[in-house]
Amino acid sequence: MRPEMELLLCCAHMRLEPERIRRLVSGSIDWDFTIEQACRHRLAPLLYWTLVRPDGPASCRDLLPDGIAEWLDQIFQTTCRRNLLLTEELYKALKALDAKGIAAITYKGPVLAARYYGHLGLRDFADLDILVHPRDAPQAASVLMASDYLPSLYRNRSGMQFAFQFARAFRQEVSYLSKDGSVEIDLHWALMPESFALCSVERQMWLRAKTVSVFGQNILGVSREDLLLIACMHGSKHRWERLSWVRDVAAVLASDGGSNEEIDWDVVEKRASEMRMRRALYLGLSLAGTLLGAALPHTVRWHLEGETAMWALGADIYATFCSGGGPATGSFAAGRFLARSREDWRDGLRCWVNLITRPTMAEWLALRLPRQLFPLYYLLRPVRLLAKHVAGYGETRQD
Repeated sequence: MRPEMELLLCCAHMRLEPERIRRLVSGSIDWDFTIEQACRHRLAPLLYWTLVRPDGPASCRDLLPDGIAEWLDQIFQTTCRRNLLLTEELYKALKALDAKGIAAITYKGPVLAARYYGHLGLRDFADLDILVHPRDAPQAASVLMASDYLPSLYRNRSGMQFAFQFARAFRQEVSYLSKDGSVEIDLHWALMPESFALCSVERQMWLRAKTVSVFGQNILGVSREDLLLIACMHGSKHRWERLSWVRDVAAVLASDGGSNEEIDWDVVEKRASEMRMRRALYLGLSLAGTLLGAALPHTVRWHLEGETAMWALGADIYATFCSGGGPATGSFAAGRFLARSREDWRDGLRCWVNLITRPTMAEWLALRLPRQLFPLYYLLRPVRLLAKHVAGYGETRQD
């Protein structure tokens, strides 16, 4: 492992080792690469909190090269200001939705920062996630647009309704940007695509939703068990490209968010089985345990021992992280990972079919069809993928 990546792991670890951190900092560290990777993995705030803060758990400001401490301090202050702005905008959006009688759940961003990281600036988030009932999605979109938010891929007001209809037909979310582009809100009516998780079980999360306090404001959130499942599903969906997503899992495991409630592992296992997401769950738990030292109960460790396919996935993720690179790009690599993250071959096949046929915003931008012709997008998607593959192959042959 590169020492820079080892340092990131040490600063994100649930059980910090100050002497090991000081030894790494005193050694040969490429600080430009370190900052680059810290920003890429959204861990720069934790790097500041551990290394620079005077009363930090492994403060070693005296060992840092000139300018690095100031650089990390600036990144942290910028993160705090941006997170505060996003949190204020979240409260405004939730208030506007509530005024129209629209129930909304918030489950990442400020909720994770406040309840499981303990400080607004320690979790670097760039957008806000709001979940509404599918039936309320059109009205919720209207509320956001009335608050001067526009679809991020369709900034002018003409044709916005068609853009939303496309998202409703083929996606589970649509992103909205504020006028100045400083705030992005992802409006969800489902947490995951139907090919990735069983939405019938997901809808039960609404029945288990609970009021939580975030910096003195009461908002609707999810149970700790559901948040753990969401964090593992989200990380697997994105192939655990960022270590911060592993840190989210570790943070939820380590802190009860002020609820004084233990995780009910029987409930977690039951819900993961119902959603056919056991391997994704165990992959997230194993990464949190092996990479970041998260404490796992004996029953979970026992289940992990039998998940050989999950360990193979984890080894690939670990090797990619150690090198400081990113996962392989392209639809084939994404489909292969998603299929391997499912324990049932039929679910893996569904992931492949979904990847090949399910239209994306790229199809919308390539050809804007009226609502009546939306089914044609299912044909356009594989044709566009094939053309992209052939073009890429031709370029490679030419080189």
